[in-house]
Amino acid sequence: MNHSSGHESDMINVIIHDEFGYIVRCSGCGVLQIAFGNFCVDQSFPEFQRLAETIALTLKKSQSNKESSLLKSIYLPTPYAGFNLLFTFHELKKLNDMLQTALLIIQAELLASDHKTDNYNDFN
Repeated sequence: MNHSSGHESDMINVIIHDEFGYIVRCSGCGVLQIAFGNFCVDQSFPEFQRLAETIALTLKKSQSNKESSLLKSIYLPTPYAGFNLLFTFHELKKLNDMLQTALLIIQAELLASDHKTDNYNDFN
């Protein structure tokens, strides 16, 4: 994990890893790193939750694109001007599966440790 936490000795907690990407958490600051296909982003837990919600909603709206699963026709805007992401239906479904699985794992970890999701950055 490469982010500017200033915690060089921190451990990385692998939440999920498969042939499409991974989601890991820095034990020092709680930042989540999501890598999928050819992009990688570092996010706080609330940002991660919003990303997961956005991807799930986009997938739901894109059900009509199932037939053309090899065409990168699903457009996802980003907060950066002029930078957007394109997915096939299959790619978006895989990303959604990865995000939703990671959310369940994180929520289970939080419940097991009696932490609340809004304090995820304190979760080690």
